Amino acid sequence: MNIKILVAYHKESILIENEIFMPLQVGKQFSDNILEMQGDNEGDNISDKNSTYCEMTAVYWAWKNLSCDYYGLCHYRRLFSCAHIPILKRLKLNLSYFKAKILNFYMPGHCVCLNSMIQISDEKNIISSSKRFAQYVEEKLADKSIHAIVPYPIYFSGLNIYRFFGDHIFHFNLVLEILKEKYPLFYPNVKDCLFGNRLYSSNMFIMRHDVFNQYCSLIFSILEEHRKKLLEMRWCYDLENEKCFARVSGYISEILTSAFVMMLIKSNKKIQMVHVAYYSPDNI
Repeated sequence: MNIKILVAYHKESILIENEIFMPLQVGKQFSDNILEMQGDNEGDNISDKNSTYCEMTAVYWAWKNLSCDYYGLCHYRRLFSCAHIPILKRLKLNLSYFKAKILNFYMPGHCVCLNSMIQISDEKNIISSSKRFAQYVEEKLADKSIHAIVPYPIYFSGLNIYRFFGDHIFHFNLVLEILKEKYPLFYPNVKDCLFGNRLYSSNMFIMRHDVFNQYCSLIFSILEEHRKKLLEMRWCYDLENEKCFARVSGYISEILTSAFVMMLIKSNKKIQMVHVAYYSPDNI
């Protein structure tokens, strides 16, 4: 069984590396900070688009350059975890969320994000957590029956996703137009995601190879259509260097990834959800 979960890095941090986790520097093509690890600028790559694509340049690199049974992506500070959240903490999170839902009737726009992220500040703990997850995922995926492992979603109490990412509404509208015209089967999933309050965030996932190929073929073709439209409409001339477009494809892909996960769930695919461990050293 060949499982590779890429850990996206863009600067020095604690190295997460074992038989499952593979560190990868994103945006290495134009980075002044060269890390001693595999870069996304070798082989078939889009490293030069990292300023807009963000961690998705790592996904593209894996798609074009690796041959695995399962492919995954996480981040150097946001990693998968098989830990359980104590019942008391879950109750407190749920209570604060429902309180915010009630407050929203009196103060429209009041929003609380309900997520089950686990904070870890100690290096040894984050390394041991990653080792445990590597063992967990090998056992879970042994028979190849699971289609995908994804983080538990984030819920927004007072805003839908469309309004929460308000700075990118123009791009979301443009993507919806593209989907309606060229990807009509995927259009309802993205619309439901944007106008709902649930998000499978951060472009984090582990997918079986057939699901991963379907995902990449769909998502990267949509992102390229969006870029092409921007240039045709003369909204920009240089996407990689005009700062107003920084990270925009990364934000769009976060919506598309979430919609893709929702589509898998609706199709009764076998999906396993896990928590996210957020590495937050005391000195940061």
